[in-house]
Amino acid sequence: MMGATKILLLPGQFVDKLFAQDLNIIYEEVLKGRFSFDVTENAFPNYIKSRGLDDVVALPDYPYRDDGLLVWEAIEQWVSDYVGFYYLSDNQVTLDPEVMAWSADIVTNGKLYNFKPVDGVKSLKDALTMAIFVASAQHAAVNFSQPDWMSYAPAMSASHAAKAPYIQKGHSNPDWVNMQAQYNQALLKLTIYTLLGGTNHGLLGEYIKPGTENEPLFTDVHITTLLTKFRNRLREIESVIIKRNQARYIPYEYLLPGRIPASTNI
Repeated sequence: MMGATKILLLPGQFVDKLFAQDLNIIYEEVLKGRFSFDVTENAFPNYIKSRGLDDVVALPDYPYRDDGLLVWEAIEQWVSDYVGFYYLSDNQVTLDPEVMAWSADIVTNGKLYNFKPVDGVKSLKDALTMAIFVASAQHAAVNFSQPDWMSYAPAMSASHAAKAPYIQKGHSNPDWVNMQAQYNQALLKLTIYTLLGGTNHGLLGEYIKPGTENEPLFTDVHITTLLTKFRNRLREIESVIIKRNQARYIPYEYLLPGRIPASTNI
């Protein structure tokens, strides 16, 4: 994430150039959002339910929900299988000093709002599922939609060159055009959203040993068997989503497992 900070958020960089708001105020809003983000309530199924988006009768066509739940459940099962192989009881989890130190670090230094400290098998599974989903699928849904939906400046301008009208009458089309971001800003938007939405290294379910090109991280046959199960499920989900997209008015491709990175790339 340091790369994103340097590219996007420092003075003179993209956010500073594109947004009308003062950069310090943007920092404050980012921090407010960061520290008020409820990590438990925003677990994907909880998030969907809390917003009333789980009603398939009232909202029958919602690809983000439908495809996202498939991916969430696959990640949840993979985590459950992995954790269940190493920890057979809550006591084994709480006696693992590395897991306890990790959990304490999240609470003390990470300050994730409403994070449930790891106290057993279930809480460890919940924490890992959330971390993997947000860094992979959730990030893919937000990040890779940017070139398609955000690069057209009149739709998402980030700033205006003139005040927006407060009354309907007395304004012309040139007034509207003059209100839009200028050419150089529109070009800058196109550049950054194309860059952000086009950076994708590695795939969900791909675990490479750090410092190597393609050496597998896992070598234990028990874990590689579980990983194969996870990858097979992702391939099944890919087929399901492709079939769904054939019937959708607008195909939704951002949660195709073959397009979801293992984690954030910048």
